[in-house]
Order: sequence, then structure tokens, then C-alpha cells
Amino acid sequence: MGFLVAAASAGLTAAANVLDRRRTYGLLRLAGTPLQVLDRARIRETVIPLTVLAGGTTAMGAFGAMQLNKAAGTTINTSGVVQPALCLAVGALAGSRPLLRKVTASPAQTAD
Repeated sequence: MGFLVAAASAGLTAAANVLDRRRTYGLLRLAGTPLQVLDRARIRETVIPLTVLAGGTTAMGAFGAMQLNKAAGTTINTSGVVQPALCLAVGALAGSRPLLRKVTASPAQTAD
């Protein structure tokens, strides 16, 4: 459940960043910046902090869980590792791409 909240938060943050920079994106498009460059910048500004924060907290949580399981003499089930990564990728990467395309579709209207 926590990873779903993190994915939704990443998506909302990425969308809010696009909307906050709508005028800047429009002016960059008028100046001839390709949409792929803007999309890569949007991905980097979302994924790098998310990776550092989510990766760090996940690593600390996994380490703590390993220590607790070692103390209790049990093993860890690692079958759910893919689901959190997929949720975060969908939330951070794909969530705001259509919004960026819409904001930069007609830059002449938004860049006044």
C-alpha cells in the first residue's frame, strides 16, 4: 500500500511540475526545443530524487527486515520486489507525459 501511495505521489509531483512550468515549456517549444529534450528533463527531475529517497528508505527497511528475520530465524520472501518498482515507474514516468504533450501542443497560445 505504501508503494502505491509513493507512485501516486510521484505522479502528482511530476504533473504539478509540468503545470507549474507551463509557460517555460511553451517558450522553450517556441524557441525550437524538441519535445524529447523536455520529456527527458522532466523524467530526470522526477526520477533522481525519487530514486534517492525511495531507494534509500527501501534499502534501510530491507536491512532492518533482514536483521529482524535473522534474529527470529526466518527467511525473507522476495517475490514482491518487481511490483513496487513497476508502480513507481508508472507513477513517475508515464503519469505526466500526456500532460507535457498537451501543455506544449500549441505553445503560441500559452507563451504570451
